[in-house]
Amino acid sequence: MTKVVSFQSAITKQPKVRYIITIDEDETPIHVARELKPGVITILITARTPEEAETIRKEAAAIAKQQHKDRIPTPIENQTFKDLQKAPD
Repeated sequence: MTKVVSFQSAITKQPKVRYIITIDEDETPIHVARELKPGVITILITARTPEEAETIRKEAAAIAKQQHKDRIPTPIENQTFKDLQKAPD
């Protein structure tokens, strides 16, 4: 009997999120998110006020989590034999 072994790196369903926030009245409001280590998304936020930072934080976290969710591969038990035979792109 043949067993299929998946060597994919572990990807968590809910990543941990870490924030770096700078608040200054001269800042340009932006956010940048990167997965610097597997399962941990780091979000850099610059804002003019604490209220603006909180709004940007919520928006950035939602976007980052959705993008992470879109990257999660199909679990091996949900794939068909034909899916497993396909060469990775």
